[in-house]
Amino acid sequence: MLAEIPSAACISIFTAVADEEVGPTLSQLIAKGQGGATVALAGIMAKEWLCAGPEGARGPYMAMLPWDAAWPPEADQEQEHVLWWSEAQVDELDGSPAYQDAVAIRDEVALATKVIKSLIGASVRKAYKAQGKPLWDVWKADEDIERAVRGAFVSVLTRAFTQEQDDDEEKRLVPLLDMLQHDASPNIRHVATTGDDGQQRVLVTSARRIEEGEELLNCYDGGELDDATFMTRFGFVPGTTVPDWLKSIGGKGKLPFGFKVDDRPIM
Repeated sequence: MLAEIPSAACISIFTAVADEEVGPTLSQLIAKGQGGATVALAGIMAKEWLCAGPEGARGPYMAMLPWDAAWPPEADQEQEHVLWWSEAQVDELDGSPAYQDAVAIRDEVALATKVIKSLIGASVRKAYKAQGKPLWDVWKADEDIERAVRGAFVSVLTRAFTQEQDDDEEKRLVPLLDMLQHDASPNIRHVATTGDDGQQRVLVTSARRIEEGEELLNCYDGGELDDATFMTRFGFVPGTTVPDWLKSIGGKGKLPFGFKVDDRPIM
């Protein structure tokens, strides 16, 4: 055993349904299927971040998530995501297998953002007023929600895990576990479990012998995604650089404007 992470520290659909203000409405979204569950998860993340920020129940964890493209300032290529690109930047992918997936993701998130704004808008404006924010900030709450929802979806797409527990599957964000780098042959395993005390937790164990000083590695996709989908979901391509990958598939061979890269292979 390497680590035990209590489910109470995770962000999941149970976090969403337990919210006093928007929980019942988010529950209706979840009942519609996995797509609704993802929207609900992004919605509760955006609400908690805007209403409570670093001071909230999960504030320290929420504060280290990438809420916009400028965070962190020293970000390498893997911090980028198509949800932060401009339309012109996405158009640079036209002719590659990544283009349709990038457009589809952006369209889905745009629609989800409209839904989430209608659900959490009143709560965010109420919180802004309680915090004594200027009236202008209250008026532009919808703009803040749009940015926060986009950031939440980036975290859900790149960091969330589908955990199996009691014959059910649940998508959740798991602190600590989501810091591990990707490898097609990971040296850790993780599973949601319920202890003898009745408390749920995520159990992280070694998949093989791990030598002293060896980096812990996880597999992001289970070997199911092609390189194009991997790039649009996670912002990098395993085993190569994005520019080299674009050249190899016969695309335009250049990245969107402002997309920073270096020559290191990204694993």
